Amino acid sequence: MNYQHLFSIAVLHNYFSGSSEAVPAINQYLTLNPTPECAQLIKQYRLKLHSAPGKLFLSSPVRDEAQKTFLPLANVTFDFYIKVQNPAFFYFTNMQSLQGVAYPRFVVDGVNTELSLENDEATAVDLFNIPEQRSADTSFFLQNTPTASPTFGVIGLDPVPTPAYNADLNKITFDTSPVTYETGQEFQLSYPIPPQWPPNVLGLASITLDGNSLTFDKAYTITFSRKEQQWNYYIVAPNTLLPADLAITADADSESSWAFDSTTEILTGELYDRLKGLYPEAKIFNIASTAALPYQSKAKQGIKLQQDSETIINNLPNPAPKNEGVGILNIYS
Repeated sequence: MNYQHLFSIAVLHNYFSGSSEAVPAINQYLTLNPTPECAQLIKQYRLKLHSAPGKLFLSSPVRDEAQKTFLPLANVTFDFYIKVQNPAFFYFTNMQSLQGVAYPRFVVDGVNTELSLENDEATAVDLFNIPEQRSADTSFFLQNTPTASPTFGVIGLDPVPTPAYNADLNKITFDTSPVTYETGQEFQLSYPIPPQWPPNVLGLASITLDGNSLTFDKAYTITFSRKEQQWNYYIVAPNTLLPADLAITADADSESSWAFDSTTEILTGELYDRLKGLYPEAKIFNIASTAALPYQSKAKQGIKLQQDSETIINNLPNPAPKNEGVGILNIYS
């Protein structure tokens, strides 16, 4: 039986490539795995799931008669967990695109190949009964913990109340005294809760296919950007040097200015205390970048430390993302 790709999903990250291209290295940090429901759909419709460097493919057996498949003539959604394999991902990734999105779901939006971002929430439905003892502020304790600033829906009561939520006690309160409410009357309360994802899941990639009008070989992408941060080099130096004796320069680059401020001497602070404890006779200097600089897996070359206009270190190590832009250089000993 012949198979043809229904779609692929690639996770792109310019920390690795310097451009928006699929790179194998991303697999060390993020993986795409079908949810249990998706795995069942794959089995049900005789599909095949396989991966390539930086990509995931879902394929379908194709029969004759204009490439018919086993998919139904309706919408079918395939959900994949985006799982963080290595927490170092957060050190070098700009997470601003996810700001305000607590539970990210990347979805198909029209003909766009870049999956769009939306917030994903599950819904809990609790069943309650109007108590015999009614009051203007009757409390009902929730069975689940809602998301932040939840909106509650009530079904089964007329007039429909507007519950007040107490997050500390995880309860709602509303007036149960209307005469239209009957003692023991059942009603439903719905509210948003966090999706039930396994540990280390960052979000979902969600692809919906229309079995009535399939288009094969669709290529979708999820793009993350590298973090940019001000770099601070702290220099342990002989006490005979002055700030004006040291400078950092960098080769030209089309992406960033790679310019550094003038040298200043550091006299206080936690890092100062730590370095002075190791080198009590040394001076501690600081040279910071004038703007935020991008992290990249392949180190930026040509960042030079100069003393009296002469280069003493030709390629400074780039500060590790986990150190939040801080690099320490020792020219004291």
